[in-house]
Amino acid sequence: MQSQNIDPRQMGEHNPYRALLFKLTRKGYKLPRLKAPSNLWHVGERDEISKLAKLVPGFNKSTAATIRDRIAKELYGALPSEEKQEWCH
Repeated sequence: MQSQNIDPRQMGEHNPYRALLFKLTRKGYKLPRLKAPSNLWHVGERDEISKLAKLVPGFNKSTAATIRDRIAKELYGALPSEEKQEWCH
């Protein structure tokens, strides 16, 4: 009997406090953000992206994430449109 044990701190779509909060504030529910297709794609290509990133001059701990993201977007952009479509939501 979950409805009898309502926890106001519980997050989620089925939390009855969300409906009450909506009625009181008239602010709509925020939908969860979808991840970008390039971010979904690069998870499987992480090793290749890391190898390419290490070859970039100026690669260090503080610039690693930026360089890896840039390389992932470039590689994703080079994919054929059919494969890109598969990674879209």
